[in-house]
Amino acid sequence: MSKILIVAIVGISLWFAISIGGVIEGKFYPVVKPADIQRVEPAGDVSTRIWGRAVRLRNCSFQRLEWRLGTEAAFSVVDLDFEESSKVRNSGRFQFGPWRLHLTPDQLSERSYAIVFHRCHRLWLTQTRFYR
Repeated sequence: MSKILIVAIVGISLWFAISIGGVIEGKFYPVVKPADIQRVEPAGDVSTRIWGRAVRLRNCSFQRLEWRLGTEAAFSVVDLDFEESSKVRNSGRFQFGPWRLHLTPDQLSERSYAIVFHRCHRLWLTQTRFYR
């Protein structure tokens, strides 16, 4: 009976660590500092082009960027097109853009935020707040 309990506790603990490990790591040991959007241009009725700068603190492998509309409790992921050429960014300051977001400029400034996902090790994807 005690072996089953120990296995269950270890299993639940591992599941819990993997589920929230990336969020905790990103909060206390972020991969990037939040971005500073320098320029915003409307790109049609429901899209916006942005340019900005940010600082990469750690050399982890970029996986994806999710721009979200709403709050952490209730959000939808917004379409994002990287209109700049592909590049590998090392640690330090970097410029980005143009990126096209399927948001109006008001939605961008008032109700959106972005999370960037990096692979820093095998256990989980590190989630860092990229915007707001």
